[in-house]
Amino acid sequence: MGENTNTGMSGWGLIIFLILLFMFMGGGFGNFFGNRGNCCGATPCEVEKQEIIDSARTQYLIEQTARQTQEMTNAGISALGNKIDYYQIQGLRDKLAEANNKNLQLENRIYSDNKFNALERANEGMFTALDQKISQLACNIPQRPPYWSAGFINCGTPIPPGYAYNTNNCNSCTNC
Repeated sequence: MGENTNTGMSGWGLIIFLILLFMFMGGGFGNFFGNRGNCCGATPCEVEKQEIIDSARTQYLIEQTARQTQEMTNAGISALGNKIDYYQIQGLRDKLAEANNKNLQLENRIYSDNKFNALERANEGMFTALDQKISQLACNIPQRPPYWSAGFINCGTPIPPGYAYNTNNCNSCTNC
């Protein structure tokens, strides 16, 4: 019985060793039978392809969202610009209306001033002529009546007074 002592591994030990070696090195027996790189039925190429598709789709959605945001921003800016332009135009219209009203008032004032200045010059000429005629009439009209009636008041003053008989009252007239 002593002849069968073997210092090496027996057949079963060798089989167990190989099974363990295959399991730790390749992830199981599947790697040795033509199904290498199989991760739940997807190859690394398919996984990379799907990642590229997903990143492209994400990039497209980001770009589309950015474009929509830019369009909305531009529309808002355009609407704000239109509103500002509208208010500026309204402000300019108001200023123009005020300037037109002021011009109209000034034109009316000029017209009235010209009209009243002409009337004033005509009146001045008329008043000057009237003053001259009144002065001429004053010199031509007798200053006192030729006869006064005699009369007295209670205190004994005669009517008319004595200075009424003065005949030199017309010193400024040339026709006296």
